[in-house]
Amino acid sequence: MMDFFEVLDLPRACEVALPQLEARYRALQQVWHPDRKAQADEGERAAALRHASLINDAYETLKSPLRRAAHLLELEGRDVNQAQQSQLDPGFLMAQMDQRDRLEEAARSGDLAGVETLRREARSDFDVHWRRFVLHFEAQELDAAQRCYYELQFLQRFAEEVRAVEDRLLD
Repeated sequence: MMDFFEVLDLPRACEVALPQLEARYRALQQVWHPDRKAQADEGERAAALRHASLINDAYETLKSPLRRAAHLLELEGRDVNQAQQSQLDPGFLMAQMDQRDRLEEAARSGDLAGVETLRREARSDFDVHWRRFVLHFEAQELDAAQRCYYELQFLQRFAEEVRAVEDRLLD
């Protein structure tokens, strides 16, 4: 598996300084952008295209906390695509169902203030679970970190649903 931290010459860590990530990305893109190799032979152009694509993938993965968490777990040999309902806390799942019910009701009644409250709660919940992920991952408690990752996936999807409802109500 390709280590995207290595690709961008960054330390492997849960937290990434976004300005540093951006700077590394831009510097490497200047070197490997296919337009810079337009006059090179076909092999060099193909290599530049592969490197530029890899750099783009690394950047997109590392700038997203959720994708970064998945990548870190995969680097530890974890298969993050095999989530099972039994791996999640029943209390967490019930809270998710409750939030979705609240969102559905707010959408149905056109309650923009209620949707905004849910957006703030979703952001806060994501931040809390992210901190839990970081603590577990850094302590090499990989089972717990992986559970946090699955919960983060739920929270990210819910935040996207909230944004979609908010957009519909604002239109």
